[in-house]
Amino acid sequence: MTKSIVSLDDLRKQLTENLKNEQSRLPPSTNTRITVGQDKVFRFPDGVQTDGNWSAVILAYQYFNAFYKKRYVPGQITSPNCWAANMDATALAPDSSVSAPEAKSCDNCPRNEWGSSLTGGRGKACSNKVRLAVVPPNATNESEVWTIDLSPTAQGLFTKVLRELYAKDAPLQMVVMEFGFDPKVDFPKVTIRPIESISEDVAQALPVLIDKAQKAARVDLNYNE
Repeated sequence: MTKSIVSLDDLRKQLTENLKNEQSRLPPSTNTRITVGQDKVFRFPDGVQTDGNWSAVILAYQYFNAFYKKRYVPGQITSPNCWAANMDATALAPDSSVSAPEAKSCDNCPRNEWGSSLTGGRGKACSNKVRLAVVPPNATNESEVWTIDLSPTAQGLFTKVLRELYAKDAPLQMVVMEFGFDPKVDFPKVTIRPIESISEDVAQALPVLIDKAQKAARVDLNYNE
């Protein structure tokens, strides 16, 4: 039942209470992507933005390569001419949906060689990235899994972090990572570093969260269906 309103403050409080109830009835957000802006700003699915450091637990990941013959046109979403995705970086091969693969595997593909860039320079024509599925350091069973795609410059750093953790027999999912931007370069190069172990509460939620993260990390660049 609507409460009687005796002042503007009462009206503001009542509308705020109603807003909380309305938010709880909204459907889950379909946007789960953390984007990295050219202005060195991280933009999160809930509308929060930051140009500073933030922390998360990486629960799953998948490497993916994408080759486009034409330059990207803002607002147009098209499938790459050739693409591959796999958790195993050594087993990347064109997806079955690719009608004209550039090679049988990414390892021996000329588009994946340094200096093959279609715009000149020493870069690759095929873009090498990795998608991470992450949750906040205080995650629970109900926490939403978000994803972030790391560019080629950050992919190498992520692989280095993995090797360092494996050398210490430290599972990736048991470590809180700090994300930020490299201040030494002008472009938005993402940095990653381990800062601490996860809490016991988060450890208890890992089985449920990892299952959700593995689904979220899957890459499908076939937009032609």
